[in-house]
Amino acid sequence: QMNRIQERYAVSRKLGLGKQPDRIEEIALTLQGKKRNLTRKMWIDYFAGERLALPTKVIGGVVDGLCAAMPSCRTRIAESFLPADQRDLYMDLLNERAERLGFPS
Repeated sequence: QMNRIQERYAVSRKLGLGKQPDRIEEIALTLQGKKRNLTRKMWIDYFAGERLALPTKVIGGVVDGLCAAMPSCRTRIAESFLPADQRDLYMDLLNERAERLGFPS
């Protein structure tokens, strides 16, 4: 029985990406020298706060908007025309990233 990482690798191979899961990049450019396993601290504190110098109120508004959009994102994935296994993988990816950013479930 395949675990989630093996499933993602199998899907990425099927989609022609051909990369092993530990080599799949989350963003094109580096953020604090990293392209994957990005944390809330990196995105919110470093990128939005330090690099973009966004006011705390603006950052809070964007985070609140993203949190509010999560149920809609989950619904759109669930109702998409993707095969069930790919919907599950997208849902897992969304949930994993939301958890890493500290968004409520």
